[in-house]
Amino acid sequence: MARKPKSKRINLNYKGQWREILKDVEKEQVPINLLDCIVLKLLDGTEITVEVKKMLDDGENGEDLQRDISAKLAKLDHLIEQVDFFISIESLDKVIKPITADILKDL
Repeated sequence: MARKPKSKRINLNYKGQWREILKDVEKEQVPINLLDCIVLKLLDGTEITVEVKKMLDDGENGEDLQRDISAKLAKLDHLIEQVDFFISIESLDKVIKPITADILKDL
């Protein structure tokens, strides 16, 4: 019986793979369209969540949103202890999958 040839394609549908790949990535320069949210931890213990993906899904312009968020972060800098950026796995998958498929199509 002939063996089925092994697939040369990488399965990018598994979200856990992305989480594993991204867990140690520095996220200081993440395109706004790939963000899920930003969590600000203030010096007084308050946490503020900026739902970036929801805002974009609701029709906010990415460039305007990025400019507004950057301005507010700069204005509140003296009150901020930490800023955490959370990447949207679904948005990343939509960007990476076609690029990867194109790169791997001739393998």
